[in-house]
Amino acid sequence: MKIQRGHHQRGFTLIELALAMGLGITVGAMLLAVVNQQVSFLTIYRAQGFLIDEAPMMNMYFSRVMAKADQVELKYLKDNGLTEDPNSGSKDANALLMHFRQPDGTWTSSVLGYNEETLELAYFTTTDTGNNPVWTKQWTVAKLTSGENVGVVFEIEDGVVEMALTGPAGEEISYYSYPSYSGDISE
Repeated sequence: MKIQRGHHQRGFTLIELALAMGLGITVGAMLLAVVNQQVSFLTIYRAQGFLIDEAPMMNMYFSRVMAKADQVELKYLKDNGLTEDPNSGSKDANALLMHFRQPDGTWTSSVLGYNEETLELAYFTTTDTGNNPVWTKQWTVAKLTSGENVGVVFEIEDGVVEMALTGPAGEEISYYSYPSYSGDISE
C-alpha cells in the first residue's frame, strides 16, 4: 500500500462543518421569528376585520338611509315579520321600521333589521301597506361572524336613533342619526 504525500483528501474540517451548521441554525431561527411575527400580525388583522371591513359599510348605509327616512319606529324582526315590543317599556329593538314620504304625498316603508339566527343585518321592503305586510329581504348589509354577544340593537331616545353594534371580538360601535321629519305619517 502506497501512501501519497502532498495529496489532500476532499471534504470539510470539523471547524468548517461546525461554522456552517451554526450559520444555518442562526438563519433558521431568524426566519422562524419572522414567520411567527407575520402569523401574529395576520391574527390581529383578522380579529379586527369587522372594524376594518364591515363597520364602515354599516356606517355608510345607516347614515344614508337615515338621512332619507321621514319617520322611524322600533320593531322586532322575527321570521321576516315585524312585531311590537315583547317587553313593553324596553327601548331596545333588533329592527328599525322606516317610513319615507313620496313626492305624491303617499308613504312607503322599509326595515333595517338584524336576524339573530343568521347573524346578518339586512334591508327589507314590502309592497303591501295593509295591516300584515310581508317583508322581503332586498339585500344583506353585513354578515357578522359568530362571537359572544354579537348583535345589532336599535334605540330611540329624544328623537335620535342609535344603532349599537357588537362585533365578534366584543368591540362595540354606536352610530347615531335622526329622521328628517318628525310628524305623524297619517298626515
